[in-house]
Amino acid sequence: MQTSTSTNRSLRALTALVLPLLLGSPALALKTNYCEAEMAARAAEKLTPEQADQLDRYQGFNISMQERVEVMKELVLAHLSGAQQQLGAWKPDGTAVATCLIKAVADGNRDKAVAPYALEAYGLMLLSGQGVKRDKAQGIAYLERAANWGYGSAAMHLANFYLADKGSPASRSKAMTWLYKAIFGDIEGYSESPGPAAWMLFNLYLPKSGPKDLEAAEALYRRLMYVRTHQDVLKHVLPWIPGLAERLEAERQAAAEAQRQGDAQSRCLRQNARQGTYSRCD
Repeated sequence: MQTSTSTNRSLRALTALVLPLLLGSPALALKTNYCEAEMAARAAEKLTPEQADQLDRYQGFNISMQERVEVMKELVLAHLSGAQQQLGAWKPDGTAVATCLIKAVADGNRDKAVAPYALEAYGLMLLSGQGVKRDKAQGIAYLERAANWGYGSAAMHLANFYLADKGSPASRSKAMTWLYKAIFGDIEGYSESPGPAAWMLFNLYLPKSGPKDLEAAEALYRRLMYVRTHQDVLKHVLPWIPGLAERLEAERQAAAEAQRQGDAQSRCLRQNARQGTYSRCD
């Protein structure tokens, strides 16, 4: 569903909308430095030239607002699909410095063009234990905050997390909730494409065996009927919902007949107006 073009649009939007931020304002000097202890500890290590160069880049976060914005963009977008190559940026390297900076952005930002990506990035680091102690509950909490911005990628991560718990009805229900949000998310760019969400949700509503939620499946079908990107999925799903094809055709015919009658009445009224007559038009 998402493409490299949409990711490019996200990157352009981020560049244009990244400020103002709670971490600072471009019109003001930096008032707060972040992750200084982590930077000092990293600098004391025996680093390769590449590692030293990367640390120098991260240290720019505390030098000027321009560098802060540039580093922030790299940190929060580099985990997205294809973003590393498009930005010329490196992925967060798992060091305490990178983790600390991503957390600072995730906790301190309220801009739609930045916050969802930062929250997702840090949530995934918490779930995997990359650069931070693994914390499943906190990882889920950060992903939920990202998804609640309308970010389909984070919602997909949550859905997949709960789908992995195959034996739990509660987890299945949560997975369906997040799949639904993934379908209707409006933030572009992703590390987990929300493209399959509709197909996955229909399969949960309409399993081959076991109880089916036909009402929910039909409601989802109707909501997606006029969304071009879901037409292939709907074509496959239609036979799975008993009687829906017939209901839709009856509704189509009723709407066409109502349109025909409305058009005939309009013609009659116009003719009356031209001729100065008052014949009935019903």
